[in-house]
Amino acid sequence: GGAGAGGTKSNLKAESMVADTAGMGSSEGLPTSDSTGVVSLVYRQINQDGAGPLTADVDGTSGGKDASAFQKADVVQDVPGLGFQGLSLATNTDFPLQVKMPAGMTCEGTVGDAQNVCIVRVRNGAGAGPFGGSAAFTQNAAARKRAIAYRLKKRMEIAREAVPQIDYAQADEEEEDDDEELEQKQQ
Repeated sequence: GGAGAGGTKSNLKAESMVADTAGMGSSEGLPTSDSTGVVSLVYRQINQDGAGPLTADVDGTSGGKDASAFQKADVVQDVPGLGFQGLSLATNTDFPLQVKMPAGMTCEGTVGDAQNVCIVRVRNGAGAGPFGGSAAFTQNAAARKRAIAYRLKKRMEIAREAVPQIDYAQADEEEEDDDEELEQKQQ
């Protein structure tokens, strides 16, 4: 529901998720996107202005260090909210959240000792914010293959557009004109 219904009410301290998950990446590996490039996250809403709707961006190259590396991404499963200003009635509640990587993006970033890492950033439109968070993840091998194929397809389309198209009708007319000129010169 829009007022913050749904999600799982948490009994943990309001801002404990970072401490709760510290070190999990090195012992259990980073979260990984599915084969279509969708990464599933848990979004903890602490208070009423931390709700959705959310926007998302993904950085595939800088490990979150370069703000210009973030590209707009689609939110596939959003966090409920009243529809404006990131407001809802929910507090200290965990919500499922899914973000789809931009088409053609591959995870090439480095974070600490981890390589081939992407950073996803989500934010709401709260007047006092924006509020949100970020997470590191890796890319499923099938999603990486699909992204590379997409980039190759785009390159081919661009290359095809750059090559001048032959107007065969015009070429035939010019050839006929050339033939007529040659005949006149030979006479």
